[in-house]
Amino acid sequence: MLKKFLQNQKGTPSIETVAIVAFIALAIFTNLDALGNAVGNVFDYVKDQLTAKIG
Repeated sequence: MLKKFLQNQKGTPSIETVAIVAFIALAIFTNLDALGNAVGNVFDYVKDQLTAKIG
């Protein structure tokens, strides 16, 4: 019986684990807009530099 218990990999996540994952997801989603703007600014900078060199 102990061997079966130790081999059992099934289980439901605890409410604490679910809460931690939810808070991490919330933090990521709230910062996606700022990250998108930063990446856009990098591409705009590179575009402007290339345009200045070519033109």
